[in-house]
Amino acid sequence: MALEISALVFDAYGTLFDVHSVTRLADTLFPGRGAALSAAWRTKQLEYTWLRSLMDRYEDFNRVTTASLDWSLEHLGLEADEAARRALVAEYRTLSVFTEVPAALDAMARQRPLAILSNGHPEMLEAVVEHNKLRNLFRGGVLSVHAAKVFKPHPSVYALAENRLGVPADFAIERQEQTQHAVCGRVLRAHVDDHFVGFEIRLSGKLGGHFENLFIACCADSCRSGCRQAACNHA
Repeated sequence: MALEISALVFDAYGTLFDVHSVTRLADTLFPGRGAALSAAWRTKQLEYTWLRSLMDRYEDFNRVTTASLDWSLEHLGLEADEAARRALVAEYRTLSVFTEVPAALDAMARQRPLAILSNGHPEMLEAVVEHNKLRNLFRGGVLSVHAAKVFKPHPSVYALAENRLGVPADFAIERQEQTQHAVCGRVLRAHVDDHFVGFEIRLSGKLGGHFENLFIACCADSCRSGCRQAACNHA
């Protein structure tokens, strides 16, 4: 039986909004080093969210973003005063939207509720959504992990969207940037007390690369049990 999709849930950073649009300011501050700073910053930002979740030491995404910037500046041997650091962190409130996103969201929003579920702090998310004039498209809400005090891919994060949208996880699809934790359909359906939690995943294809080998057996089982009809990445 085909899987009914009642809602679409999107990651924010790297899926809707280009985290590397910070390169413009970074290159102004550090000529010729902007791309390297942006790449190091994003990588360390993600690593810090994973480590904090593993250690059960949550700090909000604004602090994580600042800490990962400081690490990246030191790692690359770049000196930045407080004004420059603040300006770079503030860029996350005005990230550029990918060019194809507004029209695609508008078309999808006509068919079913859309929501954002992101690691971002609520203020950061609201700011970037408003900056890009997309707020009216997300009638399902702009949701932050801050309410759960843990980062993706912890199962409690996905319950936030499930509860807000009023649909089981089986009936929502999340679209994500291809990161280490978004690798194939249903990979994030972590096994807890004999139930899977999370959403079926569709990759945005922004980063390319190869699928990781984590949870492949789980995903293959899901495919055999019916997610081929929902165009799983293994189908």
